[in-house]
Amino acid sequence: MKELVTTSEVNRVFLVLALLVPVPAFVLTIVVGRLTRVPSWWYRAGILVALAAPFNFVLWKIYELNTSAMGLDTVKNVVVNVVFFILVGVVGGIAITKLVTAPSNRDSQQPKGD
Repeated sequence: MKELVTTSEVNRVFLVLALLVPVPAFVLTIVVGRLTRVPSWWYRAGILVALAAPFNFVLWKIYELNTSAMGLDTVKNVVVNVVFFILVGVVGGIAITKLVTAPSNRDSQQPKGD
């Protein structure tokens, strides 16, 4: 029985994406940002999108190292990967929320003096 997708094919796809996505994402962020009035978080979001593909490649390599070290079908490998990706998700979610969300009107108002 042959695999549907091999590890080398996934490596190749993730590497190509890591090399090709950042430049167009940066360019589109800047061009759209200059042509239209966008809030400041637009540029931060564009940078995050541009960095997503290389970061995905790094995560894939970490996953690949884990599975080759501990074995693909071990409970230990599953637990390590679940804990690792939960931590990456939580830290990434907090970072994205802090970097991308626009401050609310309440936060940007200055206190009024009497």
